[in-house]
This record gives sequence, C-alpha cells and structure tokens, in this order.
Amino acid sequence: MTKLRFALLALAAVLKTLFGRKRNRAWSLPQEIAVEVLTRNGAVLRKLPPDRGRARMDALALPPSAQAVRAEKRAEGTWFLPDGAPADAAIVYAHGGSFVIGSVRAYADLLSRLAAATGLRVLGFDYRLAPEHRFPAALDDTVAAAGTAGVPPHRLLLAGDSAGGNLALGAALELTRRRKSPAGLILLSPWVDLTCSRASVQRNARLDWGDGGYLKHWVPMYLPAGVAADDPRVSPLYADLSGLPPMQLHVGTAELLHDEVVELSERAIWANGGVDLRQWPDMVHGWALLPAVFPAAAQTLRACATFAAERLGLSRSSRPSPLPSPAAAPARRSR
Repeated sequence: MTKLRFALLALAAVLKTLFGRKRNRAWSLPQEIAVEVLTRNGAVLRKLPPDRGRARMDALALPPSAQAVRAEKRAEGTWFLPDGAPADAAIVYAHGGSFVIGSVRAYADLLSRLAAATGLRVLGFDYRLAPEHRFPAALDDTVAAAGTAGVPPHRLLLAGDSAGGNLALGAALELTRRRKSPAGLILLSPWVDLTCSRASVQRNARLDWGDGGYLKHWVPMYLPAGVAADDPRVSPLYADLSGLPPMQLHVGTAELLHDEVVELSERAIWANGGVDLRQWPDMVHGWALLPAVFPAAAQTLRACATFAAERLGLSRSSRPSPLPSPAAAPARRSR
C-alpha cells in the first residue's frame, strides 16, 4: 500500500512538473521531478506519526546496488564489506532522518556505494530514535558504535549525513575529549544548527524539498526539557571545535542547510582544524542518495574516497577503481 500511494504521489509530482513552473533552470526534467517527489514525500512524513514514517522510509528504500560489496549483519550493526578491504580500518556511518526516522535499511544503498568507492569496511548502525529516545540517546549510541568497529582510533573515520552528520560530529567531539579522536570526519550536509536560523533556510526554501517549518517540526521531538536548540551538545556548530581531526564537508548550494555547513567549515578553520569543504552547485538535500538522478552523487563518493585514502594512508594500489558517472558540474572546493 505504501508503494502504491507513493506511486500516486510521484504521478502528481510529474504532472505538476510538466505543467508548472520550473524551480531551477539548471536542473534536468528528471531532477525537477525528483525534487517535487521529495517535497511531497516530506510533507507526508511530517504528518505521519514517527513509527509510520519509519515504516514508510524502509518500504521505499533502495536495495544495495554496489557490486563486490556484501552486507553482513552483526551485533554492532550491519557491515558493508567490499572485496579486499583492509581489516584494520573502517568507516562508522550515522544515517540521517531528523533524529526521528531513518535506518540502516533505508540507507543500505548509499552505504554499499560508499564502501565500494572507498574500498573500506563501512559499519551502519541503528541508533535510538526520538521522540521515544530523546537527546542524548542517539549521541551516546554513536559514540558507542565507534568503539565497536574493532579498529584503533587512528584507523577510524566517522561519517554521517543530515542528523547523522550532527551525531558524527558530536561523537568526534566526545571522543576527542576522551583522547580517542578518530582519523577524520566525512559529513554530508550535516544539520549542525537546530535553531534553523541561518539565511539559507529561507533563501533556498523555493529550491530544496523542505522549508524552515519542516526542519523545526522535528526539533521538539529530539530535545528533552531543559535543553535549548542552541546548546552546543545538540547544535555542534556552537561547540568548541579545537582538537578535532580533519574533516570533509559536503553541501549543496540549493540546500536549506547550506549556510550553516559553510559556517561550520569557517569555525573549524578558526579552531586550527583541517577542512575540505565541497559545495555542490544546485544540489538539494540528500542528493547522494539518488545517483540515478544526480550525477554529482558519484562524484561526491569519489571525493570521500580521496579524503579517506589521505587520512588513512591507503596506497593507490589498495584503492578501488573510480565509480563511473555521467558528467556533472564540479564542486566548489575551499579550505
């Protein structure tokens, strides 16, 4: 039933795109349709109770598509294991979903492609979700997951997207405090400011598939009584970033979260941290999840692979061959 309803939603999106006004002239027709589908699906998720939203995301999940990568469920989570991956290195990945929805199942395709691109073992784990489990449950689970990867900190990368990017950064801050800092961070569109107050939240509302109201809908579900949205523990944009390992940040220029990610890069640089900021022209939130629609998705994972190899000292011969992809506009890169 979920897939039937989604098909009807997609049909409505196609009709609106064909006969309505384009959001972005830089997008192809499939990209316009995809963003309209995401917009309508986001509106549905916002209205559903959390358990039904999670079930919807799982039902619509893409199966793992990367070849030569097998998925193996263990007590600590699901490992995505590419052929020939080094046993002494790993990526621990926190999925997105506004702290309320999302799962390893919903992210299995992205995790398999990340494993294929980097040639590294990738651990996806299901952290406790709000509102049943508010902060700090998900953060505690992310810190714990880093310890279950079975590799020393200097051979570990923490990664995540959206809310998961928030958790990965928060976990790195805690691990750094414990003198167990990971080798690096890979953050895809991390949601690091739960005040939702940066200018791009309004500026890009006509382009991205959500708006400020969509973001703010999830915040009260995550925050417990007595914790404000600007608390550095839940909004690491405001945290002391000194001592963090180098990080690679990805954000689309059409995203609601664009400005806070750029500001995060600036704050990390001020704290004497190494930053590789990739700004992807005209990309919306979650573009890396849709490689069939957004060619930049493959380019994004190749950039992740380069960063991972640099941080972990992987030799060129041990890295996988580049993922093929259609031509796409290059990312804007800054340090």
